[in-house]
Amino acid sequence: MPIFSEIYGTYYFIVNQILMQNRPLSADEIRAIIQDLGYNETLFHLEPQLLQEGNWDLLHKKEQTFTPKLPAIPPVYRELEKRFLKTILEDARMALFLTPEEQLEWQNHLKDVPPLFSSQDIFYFDQFADGDMYTDSNYIRCFKVILEAIQTNKQVYLEYENARKNQLTGVFSPQILEFSQKNDRFRLHAKSAQNGTAYILNVKQIHSATLMAENAREQTTPKPVTKTIHCTLYNRRNALERAMLHFASYQKTTKRIDDKTYELVISYPAPTENELLIQILSFGPMLRVTAPSTFIRLLKQRLQRQTELSLGD
Repeated sequence: MPIFSEIYGTYYFIVNQILMQNRPLSADEIRAIIQDLGYNETLFHLEPQLLQEGNWDLLHKKEQTFTPKLPAIPPVYRELEKRFLKTILEDARMALFLTPEEQLEWQNHLKDVPPLFSSQDIFYFDQFADGDMYTDSNYIRCFKVILEAIQTNKQVYLEYENARKNQLTGVFSPQILEFSQKNDRFRLHAKSAQNGTAYILNVKQIHSATLMAENAREQTTPKPVTKTIHCTLYNRRNALERAMLHFASYQKTTKRIDDKTYELVISYPAPTENELLIQILSFGPMLRVTAPSTFIRLLKQRLQRQTELSLGD
């Protein structure tokens, strides 16, 4: 196998991290780095290449330790990559993950680099308009507290108010943060530290977040119920390509029926059903749901409500 198939591939990154240690490493330390940064099969491929003589010859073995023979290679950014970084940096959500100092440092580094595109160049025709307030100082503070709690396995005290003005306060063990492109908002999966009740909270509606000293309980977030729908896709107006992009985040299978017709089976987490329903409707007559009857009924109800609203106008 070649040493590196892609300069920014996983193997290259892992080997570079090992070289960056710049000190003698035990075989167990090297294995730990590979397992932490790679996939299940990565150790199987990388370990012999690094630790056995006559392979990549990147490490010098002395007794029971391995010392890098080469220095770590700093990243080299091409012009296109710099423009991509500049584009990402201008995304308002970057304030949630970078400190103001880090943002300023990158802005200075890329000050003469034009972005690939502007957020103003993109029109989301099927995205809700009441997304999260990424530039709000309190939102940023709460998000970073929650993110730190997840990364350090700590509990967090939250003050939350839902759309109906119902209050929820208490100590929680945060599980994961997820982003909804359709709703343009982040959601927090968390469990009550008191009774273990699971919640899905919109970060936008968290008014206060305080990091606690106590470790979060060792709990795993239960996998949401998975549902499946069967559709017939008519490949007109480039519908097949649009569907592959549109439903890229879902597990799916596609079967060709004839030159212009395909069977599309989509599996999705139950909590995202409303988002998927709206996505399905955006395809109009090019995508027809054939099963199950429960989802078809939801589609009909949604269309009926839209018809009533349009007639009311």
